[in-house]
Parts: sequence; C-alpha cells; structure tokens
Amino acid sequence: LLVGLRTTNTAARLPALTQAIYWAHVAVPLVACWLYWLHRLAGPPIRWRVGLGYVGVAAAAISALVVLHAQDPRRWHERGPEEGARYFEPSLARTTTGNYIPAATLMMDDYCKRCHADAHARWEGSSHHFSSFNNAFYLASVRETRAVSLKRDGDLQAARWCAGCHDPVPFFSGAFDRHDFDDIRDPTAHAGITCTTCHAITHVNSTRGNADYTIEEPLHYPFAASDNEWLQWINS
Repeated sequence: LLVGLRTTNTAARLPALTQAIYWAHVAVPLVACWLYWLHRLAGPPIRWRVGLGYVGVAAAAISALVVLHAQDPRRWHERGPEEGARYFEPSLARTTTGNYIPAATLMMDDYCKRCHADAHARWEGSSHHFSSFNNAFYLASVRETRAVSLKRDGDLQAARWCAGCHDPVPFFSGAFDRHDFDDIRDPTAHAGITCTTCHAITHVNSTRGNADYTIEEPLHYPFAASDNEWLQWINS
C-alpha cells in the first residue's frame, strides 16, 4: 500500500494519510504479538523451554546469515602477481586489491546480452570488441612489441603499456605475461574490451597516460555463470 501511495504520487498530495498508514504498518505487528500473547495466556501454560529453544535456533540461523552476508566470495580464491603492484607497470592501470581478476569474471558479455541485447549488438561490432589480439593490425604490432621486449629485457613487461588499454582480460588475469600465451587460440585474446571491463572501473586516476584507472573484480549474481535455466530464472 505504501509503495502504491508513492508510485501514484498520493504520498505527496496526502501526507497525513501516508503518515497514518505508515504508523499503522509499524503498529500492526506489535498489536499482533500482544494479541498472540493474550491468546496464549488464555490457553495452556506457555512451554518456555520450547520457546527458548526455538529462539536459540532462530538466533543461530540469523547469526550464520549475518556471517555469510559479511563474506566477499571474490576474496576466497584470489591470487596476486608475484611482482605485486609492479606487475602492472609500465601500464598505469591497477586493480583495487593489487591481485589478478579471473578472466571468466571479465568475460560475461553473453550474460549482459540477456538483458541488454541492443547494447551488446552495438558492442559486438565495435572497436572495443576488436581492440585486442582479434584485431589484425594490433596483433602485428603487439607481437612485435612482445618479441622485442622479450629479446631485449628477457620479459614481456614493456608490452604491458599496450595491454592496459587493449588487452584488459589477459592483462588483469595474468595470462598476458606468459611466454607461451597463445594469441590465436586463447579465449582471452579475443575478448577485447568487454562490458564488464568498462563497468568494473572504479576510478580514473588521472589523464596523464595510457590506462590510468583502477578496476575491481565485479560481484555478479550467484548463478550468473550457470547454464541451468531454473537458476538463471532465480537471478532474473
């Protein structure tokens, strides 16, 4: 009823009525408890042991829910680069924790498509989608950069300057630095700048260089990656 009052603008036109309904909403449960108490007094004696046992079970269940609610599943299996924050250099991009972000978490485009088919269709043929190794021109350039970096420095660190913008999925998941990274067959090589990548950016640190932003691992719905239609229905 309160929702109806607000959505029909009645709350603004009849504030006294809204207040009366609100306080009735608050009072009714208390009155119900009082009436139940009177009902129990008129009947057989209250079995306090049973009642207290029920309260104990309810309190334990609520405590467990509070503990679970305080958990962050993104922290359970997170893995960080051995180099720490230096892993991202010379790119200016950073993760909020300094750790990797699982590739699967950043590659949720089909999941986004279920509700945002129009936006997904525009993204699918965009330069964002084809920003990475799935772009022939960039592929030739970054291959040469990786080869020169590996030959000159013995690692691929210099190529990270490109990856912060062009290859966020392999970059933030740690795949980009593998010497045996398959830039043709690895799924992360064709991800491009995904929907999740943009929407997971929490802060633009400056405009002084490439990819100076902070990104966090997004928290998806519990069954976002499930193929089970019933579990997907729960999410919807």
